Amino acid sequence: MLYGVVPSIEIKRSGTIATDLTFRYNYNRALTKTSFVVNDASLDKQLMYVPIQTFHAHAMVSTKRTSIFALINYFAPRFTTADNTQQLDAYHIVDAGLSHTIPMQNVSVTASGKIENATGTNYQTIAWRPMPHRVISCSIIIQYTVSKPIHENDSIE
Repeated sequence: MLYGVVPSIEIKRSGTIATDLTFRYNYNRALTKTSFVVNDASLDKQLMYVPIQTFHAHAMVSTKRTSIFALINYFAPRFTTADNTQQLDAYHIVDAGLSHTIPMQNVSVTASGKIENATGTNYQTIAWRPMPHRVISCSIIIQYTVSKPIHENDSIE
């Protein structure tokens, strides 16, 4: 049986400086209700690896060319056994990123960077499988815009 509640709030503001705030809370009860095993200890227990509660908060501020964001995720303890006798600790993760676009005549260049698990949280989503300590990624995207339309009679050689 599965039931839950997922309320969320999103606040947006547009203009020269745009902002976007999102908050989401999840309450999940995922219970084992039937079994083929007699006296199954997992009956009426939370399913393994399904946290009862999670919380997500996302904030972004952007201008025409630049944006910055932060994301916070919280995960309540998750049971690692069907009878709910062992669990993984609750944890929270903070991600952050920045991007900037430089427009030119027919080309725009966007440079961005992101830090996942910026606080260096030591956590596991599956028992005995640690997740990366901190991940830093960077990218450069180059977009070229054709200024003259290509017609059927034009040939590309």
